[in-house]
Parts: sequence; structure tokens; C-alpha cells
Amino acid sequence: MEEDEPTGFVKYEKFEPVVVKAIEDNEIPTDTEEDIIRAFRALDTDQKGYLTTEELRDMMTKNEEHFSADEIGEMLAFAVDPETGNCNYTEYAEKVANFQPLF
Repeated sequence: MEEDEPTGFVKYEKFEPVVVKAIEDNEIPTDTEEDIIRAFRALDTDQKGYLTTEELRDMMTKNEEHFSADEIGEMLAFAVDPETGNCNYTEYAEKVANFQPLF
């Protein structure tokens, strides 16, 4: 990217096409389904195969990485089964690994 912005910032109009191309060309590494499952298993100390909405919300607000209410809501809407109120992390990992951005 050119450094024609004297502020040290890059304008969004220049940033977006570079990032979109990098994503389309698979230049940005992503976690595999197995990586995601392994991470959730580490959090699932009872080895239930799922995390509750309360457990996820608690982890997302009380650890070093604090998420906004909107970020938590979006993640829970995508991850949690509305019928059970739980995140079956094997199913979640499959959804994330196969997710295709809409741009």
C-alpha cells in the first residue's frame, strides 16, 4: 500500500480491496476445524462436548480479551443452538471452517 497519507493511517477505500483479495486468494491463514475443536475441548473441563451460553459469555467477558456486547451477541447467535442453549463445538467448528464471507 502506498504511504501517501501523512497521518500514518490508511484510508479504508485503499485497505478494503487489498484485504478482500488476500482473503479470496487464501493468503490469510485460518484455523482448521480440528484446531477449533481442540481449543474448545480445553475450555470444556467436564468434557461434555458443548459449552453453555453462560460459560461462553463468562469466558468472553472475564479473560484478558474483552469482547463488546455486540461481538458476544454475534458470536452466540452463530454458535449457540437455540433449542438447547448450548454450543456444540464440533458443529460450531464445522460451520466456522466452512464459512464463506459474503463479499
